[in-house]
Amino acid sequence: MRVQLYNGLLSAFTLVELMISMAVFMLVLASLISSHLFGLKVFQLTQSKIAATDEATRAMSLLVTDLQRATDFQIGQGASNYFSPKALGTVQQGNSLQLYFNTNTNQFVRYFGGAQLRRMTNGRSVTLASSLITNAFSAENFTGSLLTNLPASVVVKVELGFSYRLGFYDSSANTNLRENYQFQTRIARKGEY
Repeated sequence: MRVQLYNGLLSAFTLVELMISMAVFMLVLASLISSHLFGLKVFQLTQSKIAATDEATRAMSLLVTDLQRATDFQIGQGASNYFSPKALGTVQQGNSLQLYFNTNTNQFVRYFGGAQLRRMTNGRSVTLASSLITNAFSAENFTGSLLTNLPASVVVKVELGFSYRLGFYDSSANTNLRENYQFQTRIARKGEY
């Protein structure tokens, strides 16, 4: 509050000046709060994207390492309790990939999916990525054409689709908003290409 002596009289802010300064202060405060809330929403959105990318990258890193070490592999349909390889002469595409590291076919690592991408070895399965909506393994040649057999030189194409909750609530649909991510890579075994 400014107080001045002017010709022997005290002077101060008028009511209009106080109201204007309070209005300006409220506008500044409202813009600061809205900027902060916007920043929190952007942070939450980027966190889910980072989590999706991190989970997929870790899963792919392990898959690449295993596939490059494997001496043989099969593509087919499978889960934790079964594996049905695709017959030669049919398109080599399925939801499961089984890798062998020696001539003993009872020792293997299996990648399969449902709602999660899982890796099974020695009868134990571990979740590599959650919120999986699609997964596909396929055998291709170097040009990207699907193969019906497994020659010595083959590229394994891996496609994973993820769905993550964004953290925002859509009141009109009465649900949490989700975003889908597609992760696709092609892996050649060491020494093949």
